[in-house]
Amino acid sequence: MQSLVLNPADITDPKWLVAKTVNMFPKCSQQLMSAEDASFFIALCKRRGQKPVPFVPALDENFEYWFKKDSLWQSDDVDAVMDQEADRTCILQGPVAVKYSTVADEPVKSILDDICNAHLQQIASQTDNNPLQGNVKLIRSGTEFEKNHPSQAIEIHRIPCSTNTALPSAESWLEMLGGDRYAWRKAVFGAKTVTQGSCTIANPLRKLFAPAWNTEVTIEHPDEPGKTIFKLRDQTDDKSAIDTIRLRTLTENKIELTIIYHLNMLYEPVALNLRVAYRPEVRYAPIQEIMDQENERVEDFYWTSWFGREKRPSPGLPLGGEFDVGSLTVTKEEVADFIHVVDGIDQQGSGDGDEPGAIVPMDFAIKAAWKAMVMPLFIVEGNLVDLVHLSNGFRMIDTAQPLRVGDVLRSTSYIRAVRKTDSGKTVEVFVTIFRHCKPTINVRSCFHYRGEPNDDNETFER
Repeated sequence: MQSLVLNPADITDPKWLVAKTVNMFPKCSQQLMSAEDASFFIALCKRRGQKPVPFVPALDENFEYWFKKDSLWQSDDVDAVMDQEADRTCILQGPVAVKYSTVADEPVKSILDDICNAHLQQIASQTDNNPLQGNVKLIRSGTEFEKNHPSQAIEIHRIPCSTNTALPSAESWLEMLGGDRYAWRKAVFGAKTVTQGSCTIANPLRKLFAPAWNTEVTIEHPDEPGKTIFKLRDQTDDKSAIDTIRLRTLTENKIELTIIYHLNMLYEPVALNLRVAYRPEVRYAPIQEIMDQENERVEDFYWTSWFGREKRPSPGLPLGGEFDVGSLTVTKEEVADFIHVVDGIDQQGSGDGDEPGAIVPMDFAIKAAWKAMVMPLFIVEGNLVDLVHLSNGFRMIDTAQPLRVGDVLRSTSYIRAVRKTDSGKTVEVFVTIFRHCKPTINVRSCFHYRGEPNDDNETFER
């Protein structure tokens, strides 16, 4: 296809270029864009490193971003301004800058000196003996509070998001959480490895509690090892804090780790409880994972996250049985959410994507088939923690039409094969998506359980 722009000088007259484009492609002024094309266009507008577009491509929650992005970009690059005249730029003074504008008619030299001195002080503070100074805010319960409620002592360690300070190092942060006494908390955050059955693995607790922006660690009863409780809290978009991890002692030498998942089918916190043993006499490996009933707890967690309170299939079901998960109605909101998750782009709702009957991306079939795809895994023997996803495949039935907004879909599935490999066990699930009782799309998905298979009798292929 021949390009419309053969000479760079042509782009200096945008009205002429638009007229020429419409003349060559007359349907472009009437044909609606598909949801995928609209998302692709927005992605082009958001590409890093390029000049921001001088228009608002979509009236959505990013309106503020689009409205001033071009002019603010010009204020950072004088070569982008017409005739390189700084007076033509628009520089917004935001709330952060206003906070420090406390002197009227302050000379530029004074402003720049203050910025320079603040940077120097920050660098100096990071060279003190305490590596956390200037980086972490510690709030400790006051003396009066401790006197009145001696059993309710609390420490709160926060890492607020900041552009002026660096994150504390992982070692210094974990050492601070471990405390001064040699007790279970010091072993949990100090041990580089933990024992898992007959294997030794990297300590996952250190990774869970690693320093990160906008996190808060609350330590209840820090001076009483038998009562100490750790709570890791994350800040949400609305600035509120939610518990994501809890760590506490069940008995003198048994520790419970609770991972709390909030984005699930129930729209309420779902907890996964894992347990480890503290054995101070084993200095080289004081933390050992307790494997008893771990598979059952993990399966309960994933089932509740994916299926809510629906009834679980019986573990005794034959591997070749069929699963029917009911119907799903395709809505424009679900399509928009899917595109946002997959592409990282907000569905703009312009054109064909907002109308009933609009064609949706083919890979939306993954969302329609999800429950049917993962339900068979709950009758296969294996630990879901060791499960990895290998591949997806789609095939549109020859006589079927693409999926559209408003379609009512039903999905069924069965296990096509369970194969033993050198690295574990592979499970192949086959899903059929029906529309109006007619098969529309086939989805084939392969999963792999890492580790040595426990039951050779499970392997089969149909």
